[in-house]
Amino acid sequence: MKKLKKNKKIIIPVLVSILLVLVMVVMGIVINEKNNTMIINTKENEEKLEKYNKLLDNIKNNLEEVSESNPKLNNTYNWSTYKLNLDNNAKEQYDWVIKILTNCYLYYKTDDFTNNTDFIRKFKNYDKISKKEFNDIVSNYNESSNICYERFASTFYYVDSEVDPYADNYDIKELELFVKPIIQDYVEKRNKMYIPKYYNELLNEEYYRVSLLKNLSEYLKIKYEKER
Repeated sequence: MKKLKKNKKIIIPVLVSILLVLVMVVMGIVINEKNNTMIINTKENEEKLEKYNKLLDNIKNNLEEVSESNPKLNNTYNWSTYKLNLDNNAKEQYDWVIKILTNCYLYYKTDDFTNNTDFIRKFKNYDKISKKEFNDIVSNYNESSNICYERFASTFYYVDSEVDPYADNYDIKELELFVKPIIQDYVEKRNKMYIPKYYNELLNEEYYRVSLLKNLSEYLKIKYEKER
């Protein structure tokens, strides 16, 4: 009887110790999974994504209203020239902006763009993802995500120069107000080895980029409606 009581005294602490170890192991697994897993499908992300898609729809609608299409281009969307009649220098600049906006839209909304790297669409089938897999997907974000934005730099090649050949051209100076922020953010500032660390950071970054494009397309629409 004494031996039985003694065994109980030994077994109970052992069982408690084993239980504590199991609890710690389970907690460790949960914490490790939480630290290494990224939740994609959240209410906040869904709301931001909805706004992001609305911006893209606005760009499409604006471009359809203000642009002429080039039937020779084999794309789903082939907006290429601005409908508004302007002097030669301004017309060339506005047409070039239309072409770049078209490329940017293709980048975000279709597979027509040869180098399609729309990073938001890469996550549309994920509810959650490991951080390692996320990092693998966005590893070339800095290199690829600025493709359409960098082309705006050639619209105003004098941005970093003291010489402004269009200083007296009101139409071009007006256009510059909407193009210059894109150049400054994605050619001069943000294009500095930037890679998002989290999905919501990626979503916010892409939302901001698209909002700049939407503002530019909105300006083109307002100018066209006012001056046609």
